[in-house]
Amino acid sequence: MRRRDFVAGLSTLGLIAPSVAQQGSKVYRVAYVSPSTPVDVNKQRATHSSSFKVLFTELKARKYTLGQNLVVDFYSAEGKVERYRPLAREMIATKPDVIHTQSTRLLLAFRDETKTVPIVAFTGDPVEYGIVQTLAKPGGNITGVVSTAGTAVMGKYLELVREVIPNPQKNRVYDL
Repeated sequence: MRRRDFVAGLSTLGLIAPSVAQQGSKVYRVAYVSPSTPVDVNKQRATHSSSFKVLFTELKARKYTLGQNLVVDFYSAEGKVERYRPLAREMIATKPDVIHTQSTRLLLAFRDETKTVPIVAFTGDPVEYGIVQTLAKPGGNITGVVSTAGTAVMGKYLELVREVIPNPQKNRVYDL
């Protein structure tokens, strides 16, 4: 869990960081949304989580300081799927600079609500869920980390295993 939070955090940083040269008195807003974790717990995670600390350290190195020119707004669907779309509309209306989520279903709700606000997500197979047409050229305003890239990538994994172990033996454990 920590690794994917870290990678998603770096992706969020990548969307905000190019604006450093243009930075003036603008306050940049990151909207962090959880499908179920309550908002108060999200805030606790932000102050105690090592992945958030790394993210905020990197942002600070790029002249973004929480509470000065950077705000993180926390949202939660409170475990209610029926709240996803209204929550997406509510968040988009606040005009965040970037949205971060770790839920494929929430990502679908955001995708339907905005084509302009960058969305950083940790998701399952985005092609299978209809989020993007292909992994090679996803297009749009969505980026992030894919937990499983579907059967097309599984074939590539098998090719790699066959390259590493050209003649696999039955009932043998391989140490890669």
